Amino acid sequence: MEEKNTVLNYEDDGWDDLFLAPELLSSGYEYKLIADNPCFGVYTMPLFSSKFCNDLLAELKTFDNWTEGRHENYPTNDVLIENFNKDLAEIYASTIKNIIVPTVDSLYDTTINKKRLKCETFIIRYNPDIQGSLKLHHDASTFTSLVTLSAPTDYVGGGTFFPEHKTLLKGKQGEVAFHPGALTHKHGGRPITSGERYLIVSFCRIDYS
Repeated sequence: MEEKNTVLNYEDDGWDDLFLAPELLSSGYEYKLIADNPCFGVYTMPLFSSKFCNDLLAELKTFDNWTEGRHENYPTNDVLIENFNKDLAEIYASTIKNIIVPTVDSLYDTTINKKRLKCETFIIRYNPDIQGSLKLHHDASTFTSLVTLSAPTDYVGGGTFFPEHKTLLKGKQGEVAFHPGALTHKHGGRPITSGERYLIVSFCRIDYS
């Protein structure tokens, strides 16, 4: 019998309560109430529960089809979310539509046309023996969202560094961070020296073509 309410199998009955952050649920999705602003243009907010992260990490640690050169200029050890699991890709696409876009609209005082929004979502693995860091760069996005899956005790070092804003962001497990993509927020992944760090990253771009 197929197990219900797993991180890879959305069921209306109970999935949100198990896998979304309790702060998000108890606030009634009042994004400005639970969001922090660690530096100019960067926001963080609880998004997923520790169960979501730990259940997904258990799946990721048995996965063996990671890429190492998919992005030409700043390649990461990653996998497109749809190539990892199509059910998870659908769940995450709904998360972008129903939570992430309304959050960005609220925090940045904008109105994103969802019909014009194109998102590339992928899961990154930082491992010091494979790829422990990422050079400073801009993202090819209107905005980027980044979900920290790993607990702080899972790795040593690491974090997303914004040099122009003198800010090192080491997200809590299940926390999502938002920042502008192409122009103002150059950033990089600081090296980890042990353990592994996993992230879900979405490059979200408004397509005017």
